[in-house]
Amino acid sequence: MPKPNRPGLLIYTATILMLIMAPAVIAHAQVEVDIQFPSYDVVYLADFVDPTTGKLSGAVPNVSFTLSTSGTIKIYLVVNAHVRFADNTTGVLLTVPARTSVFELRGTRVITSRDLSGGTADIKVVEHKEDESIKKRLEDHAKRFPTAPVGTYSISVDVISATGGRVGGTTRSVNIQNAATSEVQVTLIDPLPGAAVSTPFPTFSWTSDKPQVTLYVYEKLRANQSPEEAITGVPHLTSQLTNQTTLTYPPMASRRLEPGKSYFWYVETAVSTNRGVEKRQSEIRLFRIVLDNAFALLVDQALNSLGGQAAGTMATLSQMGWVPKGNPTVDGRTISREELRALLNALRNYTIRVESQ
Repeated sequence: MPKPNRPGLLIYTATILMLIMAPAVIAHAQVEVDIQFPSYDVVYLADFVDPTTGKLSGAVPNVSFTLSTSGTIKIYLVVNAHVRFADNTTGVLLTVPARTSVFELRGTRVITSRDLSGGTADIKVVEHKEDESIKKRLEDHAKRFPTAPVGTYSISVDVISATGGRVGGTTRSVNIQNAATSEVQVTLIDPLPGAAVSTPFPTFSWTSDKPQVTLYVYEKLRANQSPEEAITGVPHLTSQLTNQTTLTYPPMASRRLEPGKSYFWYVETAVSTNRGVEKRQSEIRLFRIVLDNAFALLVDQALNSLGGQAAGTMATLSQMGWVPKGNPTVDGRTISREELRALLNALRNYTIRVESQ
């Protein structure tokens, strides 16, 4: 006998196949959240919170949230930015909250402040607690202090399933080191302004509020009308340093300091802000290279004129503490400085070996 039809079984089977083939909508899948919130030395508060509305700014620079899940899930976000006023040193005074509309997350998505301010069709901020007194304080603060005070700032994101229940979230905090770029100071110590330095290898010293600095040395040219004009040229020395407050001019530097000439020097550091890097520079100081020993000056100039390894001979000897004295002699005969200069010039094409006794 033929078997009877079973329409219920066919409908049940078709339903199972449709569920398998349809996109997976996961009711309570977990959502991983990664907050990109760079650390800065100085932060301009108005770039994060709009003082006129008390809401999150629509263009927070370099801050975003990356949401990741398997399959598809409908969610909404609760975002809180914790900020601090300059007159509050005991803790967080203001939390700026925002809740988005429900949207569908498929795989991975990056959310920016633009999305939270209406820049994306499927995400809108549907709830924001406004407080007129807080808005007034924000406006007053922004007028007096454009930058955020020193302290710890954080952004938290909670991911809530459309069917209820928290399915993910995290908090990212950063420490603001300075209330303004002007707080960061670089102070020169030595050489003093206008100092006459008796060595072509002076030791520079300074203090800096930041560990990373760059030291610059420029020659003072006759055409220079000011120190600021002099440092627009090609530096004799550029040295990037970390956790150092002294540097001796390198004997083997590509450009040497010469007796009888004047030079400018200064030290610079960088302050990171959410609007870019701002430079903080020390004063510009002048110093002169003056060798007290006339014979030492002659030997230094003569050897430098030869170039090559000979040019570094005086540098090496000076670093060892050797100072020429007395009168030059050749085969036991005393010669004048002019004769020594002529002799050294005549030896330009020969290998020179210099010994000290």
